[in-house]
Amino acid sequence: MGKTFSKENVYAKILFLGLEDSGKTTLLYNKIMNGNITTVATDSHNIEILPPIEGLSMAVWDLGGHKSIRRRWEDHFDGTDGIIFVVDSANQRRFIEVKDELFKLFDNDVLNGVPICVIAHKQDLPDAESPNDLVDLIDMREVVSHEWRVFGTSTVTGTGIDTAFNNFAMLVKRNLK
Repeated sequence: MGKTFSKENVYAKILFLGLEDSGKTTLLYNKIMNGNITTVATDSHNIEILPPIEGLSMAVWDLGGHKSIRRRWEDHFDGTDGIIFVVDSANQRRFIEVKDELFKLFDNDVLNGVPICVIAHKQDLPDAESPNDLVDLIDMREVVSHEWRVFGTSTVTGTGIDTAFNNFAMLVKRNLK
């Protein structure tokens, strides 16, 4: 779990999950490099250390979202302090699959109590569901085993990214105490 580097900084292992093509890797590198960049699909995983946010240094494990890779997510659950789950909020036909994958996380004993941030990504697209609508569409209100939040983001416009990461950092840091 979380380790202290100094009185001000705490280290946390974060899993960055979501179905393929949700924009996970683009969102992560947008946050790291402060701008929209082009990425390729993640075949396995990327590990990046984010600069401290709200006194929390995050080692982010960006795991691929293809079905064959999702079966291996569980290999990385041990020692996880928080999860960011990215959803393509404009791809409604995949919301059932999103819900199924999210609820597998909620039901996993190793992740019991780990805070989860759901990112309703691609808010710039005309058919994107709002964060509030996404909460209802994937039945998030049923979840009582984990503290969770949902935020809307767009790497095209930059909207919501800092808010989501800052609030998630505070949530994880509070959970580590």
